[in-house]
Amino acid sequence: MTDSYPKPSLLHVLHSWGGGIARWTEDFVQHYPERRHLILYSISNRNAFGQGLELVDSAYPEMPLATWELIPPIPATALTHPQYRTLLSDLLASLAVEAVVVSSLIGHSLDALTTGQPTLRVLHDLYPYCPAMFGYFGTSCERCNQESLANCLELNPHNECWHNSTAEDWLAMRQAYAAAILQPQVHLVAPSHTAQDRLYQLYPEIAGKRYHLITHGIDLKKLRPPTSRAAGDSPTCYGKTSLPQAEERGGKAHKLRIVVPGRLELHKGLPLLRDALPRLTHQAEFLLLGCGLFGQSFADIKGITLVPDYNLDELRPLIQNFSPDCALLLSTLPETFSYTLSEMWALGIPPLATRLGAFGERIQHGINGFLYLPTVQDLITLVTALAKDRVPLSRVAYHLDTHPIRQARDMVQDYQALLPSHHSKPLKQGTWLTQGIENAQIRNHSNHTQLKQEARRQAAELAKSRQRLNEMSQRLSYHQAHAKTLERELAALRHSNSWRVTAPLRALHTRLRPNPPLAANQNSPPIANGREASIPHQPTQNTSSVSENRNKLQERPYTLEERSRADLPQRLTSRIDLRDRLGIPDAARIMLGLAQASQPEAVQDFISAASRQMDNQRNLYFLWCEGENISPLPAGLKAKGLAMAPRRLFFIQATASSLPEYFIAADLIYLPMASDESQPSLAEIKQFRVPVISTLTDYDLITTLSNHHIF
Repeated sequence: MTDSYPKPSLLHVLHSWGGGIARWTEDFVQHYPERRHLILYSISNRNAFGQGLELVDSAYPEMPLATWELIPPIPATALTHPQYRTLLSDLLASLAVEAVVVSSLIGHSLDALTTGQPTLRVLHDLYPYCPAMFGYFGTSCERCNQESLANCLELNPHNECWHNSTAEDWLAMRQAYAAAILQPQVHLVAPSHTAQDRLYQLYPEIAGKRYHLITHGIDLKKLRPPTSRAAGDSPTCYGKTSLPQAEERGGKAHKLRIVVPGRLELHKGLPLLRDALPRLTHQAEFLLLGCGLFGQSFADIKGITLVPDYNLDELRPLIQNFSPDCALLLSTLPETFSYTLSEMWALGIPPLATRLGAFGERIQHGINGFLYLPTVQDLITLVTALAKDRVPLSRVAYHLDTHPIRQARDMVQDYQALLPSHHSKPLKQGTWLTQGIENAQIRNHSNHTQLKQEARRQAAELAKSRQRLNEMSQRLSYHQAHAKTLERELAALRHSNSWRVTAPLRALHTRLRPNPPLAANQNSPPIANGREASIPHQPTQNTSSVSENRNKLQERPYTLEERSRADLPQRLTSRIDLRDRLGIPDAARIMLGLAQASQPEAVQDFISAASRQMDNQRNLYFLWCEGENISPLPAGLKAKGLAMAPRRLFFIQATASSLPEYFIAADLIYLPMASDESQPSLAEIKQFRVPVISTLTDYDLITTLSNHHIF
């Protein structure tokens, strides 16, 4: 009898947030087919990083093998968790797992490091030593004690653990984490020296632990097909950086073309780009590639092209179409690796990157890229110099084209040296759990295949229907045009002399024409003297139900005064519902701003206040409410506001009936003017027993928050 799974299994432990960790796991799985890859995801909600767990077989990603709700949930990372530990033990024993690869402990327990199995701890970031993940609080952290932790949890905009843990929790976590990773079966792997150096500097308790340097690789097939170039051919360069370009343009160099790849986020240099652009657009054109929602704030600036989202296989053609001279990497946090840098190298585009983290380690200034301090002035100075003299760009582009890029298969080969050799221990005969999971996988995969086939069939039918609809639309357009032609001809005829001359004859013909007989099955017309017309029998309606439905449709909504008397359970329900819709923790405090027709500039003050409070009140969120009778805000203004206070500022449209729910759920209300017909009055709002302010100075805001104990 053969084993249920002839291939040994690796269990990958990570979060479900996507990003670079998901990219690394995908590459690792794809280029290590000799193993079965099981992935244990933590499932997060707005209050807990570990609300549940999901087990996925990478060969059948469309259907999880199993899901569990964690009781109690794991707020951030647990020192230990009985249910988690039991589940993990069962999985390792039942699914022939020979090693565990821990890429993230977000939403997991440290039990993942203490299974006794060979374990790889990949240092993609500094978590869980650092709850802010990157060891950055205004600047790169060089130490972190209890006081620093407390301040970080309260004020650091990069720290998402402010609502679910305390400084004491993280001090205990560090002690337990050090004990776990110092075990001999746990191997530390860093993608760069920077990743290891920063952790060891902050975490001297583990400084004696040996680590392995294995840099990430990328899958070149996803970026460009393999090409061969004969000796003497000019190097491939997407950046138009070679000197003949200026000659082809009549000796006048074109504007520098700069691609800014990746999401524009707070920690990815969004403020740096926002402040530098006004002084750069006269000498450079920009492509914000994959900029996401926050990139929309630059949509109205001349010389900037936006591509909010793209798939990896679309990267190369997008780059070719824009033909950039260089790529701008703006991260203001110290990266541990940067896939984006590798992609730009693979595409032959010279990178301009901040002198932080792995950028400073991987880039040799003037050789394979350029480095600048993460300041507006240093960035402008570098771009200006390269815009005037393109020769350094040309040299870097040539270097990139003649030097190989590390690939994902090379990375996996290095990892294999740390993992047990194939069949290093005998595989157990499949248990009932193993057999049940395998059978479920086969059934689910079969069902998924059938669903895909059915979806393709329906898509084909839809395409045929669209084609028929298009043909009918064309015929309709033809007949409409023909009808208009006939109408014009008839109108011309009625204005003609012959039509006027023959008018008496047509009238006489109408009077002399007899009425046609009624058809056998045709009802007689209604009698005008009041008798009932003969009509077919109609089913009687339930008049009571019609009346009830009409009453429901016309039911009067609650008045402001009625809704202001909501009891405590109703208030709590409204608060939780609103925070659930916004995706923010229950511990968040919400400031509701009301748009008023007479105060259109108030939204600018509200956005500025939200931006200023990013570093002062970590738990305070801003919600701008537009009314029904107020002109909507321009999309560009909204985008700029979202970019100034990312994930802390929201815009909503409220109706007269829904507005009271926002009053109930808010902790503080900003009413620019006490009396404005477009919104409820100050007296009406005060019935909800929520503090109201009319100015947004830092002093007034902080004083109101303090006086009303809104923390």
